[in-house]
Amino acid sequence: MSLASSAQIWATATAKSREGDRVIVYRFLKEFAPGFDKATQPERFTIVWKYQGNRGMPAIAEREHMDAMEDALETADGTGSSVTPVIVSTGNNVRQWIYYVQSRQEFVDRLKVTLQKMPGLPLEVRSERDPEWKTYEAFKASVRD
Repeated sequence: MSLASSAQIWATATAKSREGDRVIVYRFLKEFAPGFDKATQPERFTIVWKYQGNRGMPAIAEREHMDAMEDALETADGTGSSVTPVIVSTGNNVRQWIYYVQSRQEFVDRLKVTLQKMPGLPLEVRSERDPEWKTYEAFKASVRD
């Protein structure tokens, strides 16, 4: 996948439950490569993997399986359109990936290739037009430095 990942800066953030016994860990794209144009990727994909874990976090084996799926998606053959992963969250018995893409069909094709290699994954996939990147911008605005 031609992920626009070079010269980007990633960061992490956490959110705790009011009771303090659960946490959600976020890995997110903090800064983009110089000259990056969000307008070229108007479609947002959200991939959700629900699991049962201790205090809302996945077991090590399941987390490794999630990471393998993410890696497989990144290396799936495609036509070269841009795909930008922007947020990965883990906690509260859910891992969620958010990608912005140039071509909806290309991303669907890449996902199909990944799922053929790794059948039976408990994934829910949604897509929606978001040319202003509202979901990403709202998340970024909620993060305190």
